[in-house]
This record gives sequence, structure tokens and C-alpha cells, in this order.
Amino acid sequence: MNIDFWDEQRVDQLAAMWCSGRFSFRQIAVIMQTSRCSVAGKVARLGLKRDVIYKAPPAPRKAPKPATNAVRAARIRSRKKWPPTPVKAAIPTNEGKPWLERKRGECAFPVGGLGDAVISCCAPSPDSVYCQHHRDLMFVKPAKARNSGETVAA
Repeated sequence: MNIDFWDEQRVDQLAAMWCSGRFSFRQIAVIMQTSRCSVAGKVARLGLKRDVIYKAPPAPRKAPKPATNAVRAARIRSRKKWPPTPVKAAIPTNEGKPWLERKRGECAFPVGGLGDAVISCCAPSPDSVYCQHHRDLMFVKPAKARNSGETVAA
């Protein structure tokens, strides 16, 4: 920036516009063809005060929404409630064993314990990591497929 940018004439013009209270930093910057920050910095360095505090015109207010709490409550009540997905397989009855002691083909679903002492279900599960009961709990079909009866690849 040129050192002589803020000559006496520009400083007087800035002081007149700022102290009148009709112009914002942005408007003064556009008129004087400089940045808003340079205008703000010069005003601060000069210690200029406003006679009237500049306020931007208020933004137009949006029309209030016609829906009331009663209307919203009626909409919520009218929404269809989906029944929970039924669990197809029977709950395993074995007692389980520590997770690290289970063998291949046994359900790995944790049923108790903390940290290294986690107990897994260990029900037979030859084709998956989880038995059928825990697979149904873990992998729920999306609502669209569940309600239309189509199958979803897991």
C-alpha cells in the first residue's frame, strides 16, 4: 500500500463520513476504494467517535408459521408406528464361556463380563460369527425391506 494513501484530504473525508453516523466501515471502504480493515484501523488510530451510532437497517421479518403446537402434535400422532422386528430364532440356553476360549463355529456375541473376562454365547453357529438369535439382533433389515417382504443381502 502506498504510504501517502491517508493524506490530509482522505483523512478529513473519512472523519466526516464516520462521524456523521450514516456510513459503515464497508460503505466508506467502497467509496474510498480501499479495504474495510484499513478504514477500521485508521478510525481506531485517529480515535474518531461517532455522533450517532450506525445501525444497519433491520432485516425483514419472516411471516410466522401457521402450525401451532396442536397441529404439530396431531402430525406426530398420525405418523405410522412400525412394529418391532420379531426375533426369529430361539434364545440359546447354553451358559457360554470366556471369549478367548471359544472355538470356530461358536457364537462370539458377548453376554457378560468385562475386559479380558468377557463371556460369549458360544451357541453353535457353523456359517457365521453369531448364532441365529444374535444375528437377528445385530443385523436388522432396513424398514423398507422389512415391510415389503423383500430380502436384503447381509
